[in-house]
Amino acid sequence: MKQFKTFILFSVTSILLSGCGEKSPEGFPVKVYPTTITVTKGSEKLANISVYFDLEIPQDWNIGGVTGTNGVAVIRTTQSAFQKNGAPEGTYKVRLSEETPIMPDELSDAQYMALTPTERISYEKKKDAFIEANRKIPLKYTSRNNTPVSITVSASAPNELTIDTAK
Repeated sequence: MKQFKTFILFSVTSILLSGCGEKSPEGFPVKVYPTTITVTKGSEKLANISVYFDLEIPQDWNIGGVTGTNGVAVIRTTQSAFQKNGAPEGTYKVRLSEETPIMPDELSDAQYMALTPTERISYEKKKDAFIEANRKIPLKYTSRNNTPVSITVSASAPNELTIDTAK
């Protein structure tokens, strides 16, 4: 009987608490709208590209996402551990980021330190050329100040954008 009462008490408490959703942090946008960004390089859909939305005046929350294998990033607005799918209304600069390509024969720190100054310069030039040749995202898309891409999110728009980094 005691187990039954405990079960009932647990069930009622769970039902009551389930109606109390997590409260948004102070200053967090009340409304966000579904937003997606597709990143391509020509016809190739790019995976694992980080997408960031930047406001003119920085806020305590962040807006962004990461592209999946289909090249699509579902945008989320986050603050600490709290998040909502979508972005608040507004116009944003959109910037992209990727992991730096690693050369197949990249040196360890110890190997690099063993090089002469002339060898280091040669190695750095080789490494920079490799990174540039294997970069998916041109540098112009990585800077908030230089990105040519922006998006306006609104309640009435589809809030979808495709960025072709080959252009």
